[in-house]
Amino acid sequence: MAEKAKLKKERRDTYAERYLRDIRKAARSSTPGRSLTAMESYTELKARQAKELNDFKGIFFAFNNKQFKEGMEKIGLTIEDKNQIYSLGAGGYIRKDRSKTFSAMFKRHAEEKNNRKKEEKFLFESLTYELRNHEFCITYDPSDALNALGYNKDDIDPKILKNAMAEAMQ
Repeated sequence: MAEKAKLKKERRDTYAERYLRDIRKAARSSTPGRSLTAMESYTELKARQAKELNDFKGIFFAFNNKQFKEGMEKIGLTIEDKNQIYSLGAGGYIRKDRSKTFSAMFKRHAEEKNNRKKEEKFLFESLTYELRNHEFCITYDPSDALNALGYNKDDIDPKILKNAMAEAMQ
């Protein structure tokens, strides 16, 4: 048992060392306009993208007439300007003139996640996070977490998945 704990610690140290090496490399990089988002953790990426979505102008949710009227006023329209909005479904509405920007933001978010999942550390962290979020420690089934990330078992190195599942159990 002590051997297993030692191996887990060594694995964590290896990921920590890689992360620090990547941060140092990014700090030394003199590439103009280099985005430091490449160094974001999975939770930081999720939080940043959620903030962008929550701060997006021109969108509102309404579940009754009063909320609809307030939402229309919030986005600078009157109740008579219904032809200037699209329904997003589930009570969501967006100004037509903001819909392309909204779609572009979602596309960019998907591209960011897709590009980052190629990084072993990010993949491990995202798997661990979603396995914990989807109660892998109770179900022992990684499929919900994989679905949330848009992966299937064939997309992932079995060693990384196994290590993430072990980490999620702690």
